[in-house]
Amino acid sequence: MANQQQLHTRQLKYLCFQLFKPKEDKDDSTKTNVEPPKALLTACKQIVDCLIENVLRLEETSLVQEAQSHGSSQRLVACLTTLYLFAKIRPQLLVDHAITLQPYLSLKCQVNTLTQLVEVQGAYVM
Repeated sequence: MANQQQLHTRQLKYLCFQLFKPKEDKDDSTKTNVEPPKALLTACKQIVDCLIENVLRLEETSLVQEAQSHGSSQRLVACLTTLYLFAKIRPQLLVDHAITLQPYLSLKCQVNTLTQLVEVQGAYVM
C-alpha cells in the first residue's frame, strides 16, 4: 500500500511540475521565465484552501471519534503530503496558511501512519 501511495505522490508531483513549468521556446534564447497562467494559480489556490479545510476538519473529527482515528490519520497524511507537493512547487500558495500548518511541524509519532507525516514535516522545514 505504501508503494502505491508513493507512486500516486510521484505522479501528482510530476503533473504539478509540468503545469508550472514555463513553456520553452527554442528559437528565443532571451526568453525569461514567465508567471504561470492566472487560472492555474487560482485553481491551485482553491485546492490548497480545500486541503487546509480538510486538515482542520479531520483534526476536529479525530478528537470526537477516536475509534476512527486510523482512517483519519491516513487522510491527514495524504492531505499534508499533497500540501507539501504544492509547497515544493509554489510555496506562495501556502503563505496564508503558515499559522495553521505550524502545529503539524512539531508533531510526535504515536501511530505508524504518522511516521509518514514526520517525513512530510521535515520537508516543510527544509
